Amino acid sequence: MKVERELVLKTKTKDNVIETVLLENGEICEYRKEERNLVGNIYAAKVTDCVEGIGTAFCDIGLEESVFLKEGKVNMGSMVMVQVVSAKHYDKGVAVSTNISLSGIYVVLMAGRRNLRNDVRVSNKIADEKIKHSLKHLGMRILEDEEDLGIRLIMRTDSSNASDEDIENEANALIREYKSLLKALNESGGNPRLLRESDDLATEMIRRYPISTYKNIYTDDPKLTYSLLKRYSKLNVRTLGVGNNGFDIFDILNISSRLVQLLGRKVWLESGAYILIEPTEAMTVIDVNSGKFKGNAKKGKEDAIFAINMEAAGEVMRQLRLRNIGGIIVCDFIDMQKDENGELLLEYMRNLAKNDFEQPSVIDITKLGLVEITRKRS
Repeated sequence: MKVERELVLKTKTKDNVIETVLLENGEICEYRKEERNLVGNIYAAKVTDCVEGIGTAFCDIGLEESVFLKEGKVNMGSMVMVQVVSAKHYDKGVAVSTNISLSGIYVVLMAGRRNLRNDVRVSNKIADEKIKHSLKHLGMRILEDEEDLGIRLIMRTDSSNASDEDIENEANALIREYKSLLKALNESGGNPRLLRESDDLATEMIRRYPISTYKNIYTDDPKLTYSLLKRYSKLNVRTLGVGNNGFDIFDILNISSRLVQLLGRKVWLESGAYILIEPTEAMTVIDVNSGKFKGNAKKGKEDAIFAINMEAAGEVMRQLRLRNIGGIIVCDFIDMQKDENGELLLEYMRNLAKNDFEQPSVIDITKLGLVEITRKRS
């Protein structure tokens, strides 16, 4: 089924943050609230401690606390360029990586990976082999005049509908930006500091999915609307909520009440069944219950349970995106007797996972109806 997306950007909030809601075919699928978040920021970092036993290190990036560097093959006291990959969460501190990523509409530049030579990759979502070959050839031509910086260019899905000139201009701009970051690192004088702030939430959300899939983007700020139209001329961006007696954009589009229902501990399904979502430090547990499910009297018990589980599976996969749940997720479905029903359930969940930018892994189902999922928190 074709996915048609709408993005709603709310800037008029009490705590002066941006809230975003992504809808797919009219259904709310993602919700984000941007607080002061370091994720995506790039720093000149000073290595302060190396833990050889587990191959990790700690760095000073100018914050009060040291940050955790996953790639530990660095020298004590050296200066390295790092990008924040995860914010502080529970008792886990900020994590950074020497793998640097700069994103555009058509191209993603990746650098900093050990032993990486200049190369080009093309999005797996581009099926046409002729287009893939052409994009790879274009990427290699862009890189041929560059010294071997260890750059990987990834041609995004939208590049298949873009002109060579647009792709080349964007790729060259990203390469220039990466070179300027390297220069800033070399000129840091051994002092940790911020080199580049991450993109704002509006830009980040738009770039997560192909531009061609967006039907509408709504904002409550004329300046933001103008900025987005200037940056993404092909998008249909509209301003709502200005001069509407103070009503906020989420109320105008009937989003506020839907979010309240969707973000509770208990989420009801249309059939009368429900799921319970219990986050813990170690994992998130999701329990499926029959609740007030009545079902079809003509169907047997196994068919009724399968119907509940399939409906619940769809909501589970949506909730992972909506709440941005990461780490290990264990779903306790109602026990089914037929092995083939379990396989159909897994297949359905894996297909839904393809719509998630974070591409979660649906591992397996046990005899007791437990399904394990792993997902990166964005």
